[in-house]
Amino acid sequence: VPRDMVVKPPKEDVHGLRFFLKPRVHMGMISAIVDTTDEFLPSLSIVVFPNNQPNKPIVRHRFASASRLFTLSGKQVESMIGETYTMMLETNFSHGSGRNTTVRKVNFKVKPDALQHHFSFAYRSHPDFTTSATRV
Repeated sequence: VPRDMVVKPPKEDVHGLRFFLKPRVHMGMISAIVDTTDEFLPSLSIVVFPNNQPNKPIVRHRFASASRLFTLSGKQVESMIGETYTMMLETNFSHGSGRNTTVRKVNFKVKPDALQHHFSFAYRSHPDFTTSATRV
């Protein structure tokens, strides 16, 4: 598909009509949810960064100020095509130092033919529970 295309229809076919064209946007989505209690939710965040630039996150979703569902879509996903990324679940629960601790990491690659990625995280700050990440 060409990036730019000039279309010039004959005047007799389109008299009085105006056309507005928008660039194509991939309809992909990257999403994640976290299964935890209300007590721990404010301490959790998701960070997404390119694998080759771990110190340059492209997004940070803090569950304290946003919803339990994290999503990227449209142009955000389109700009990620072809690269490999890491999604991390972090917590600052009961650490007191103001630093975040990585709970789970998941690597994924955004491909033009597979633009749907959904991740499910579980977090429990208790020795009897495990913390996990699932790619669905």
